Amino acid sequence: MPAARVAYGHWTQREAVNTEGPLALLWVGLGLGAFYVALIWINTLLPMFLTPLFIIPLTWVLDRFGIGERPSPAPEVKGQTRP
Repeated sequence: MPAARVAYGHWTQREAVNTEGPLALLWVGLGLGAFYVALIWINTLLPMFLTPLFIIPLTWVLDRFGIGERPSPAPEVKGQTRP
């Protein structure tokens, strides 16, 4: 077993990702940038897929109870023709 490893395959602090310097700053910036892009992407797509799941059943309920029903058309008078 190499000297850099400890028991059960865990890496020592010496072999962990470097957390200092300009490369680390770029690495963290890329990670945070990817996280926020994914967050915005999810928050943009979710409403497009979830809205119909609530709107369509709601229209079924409204139709069932007659809420928001359109008024019946006015009766036609005899002798009149529509243009």
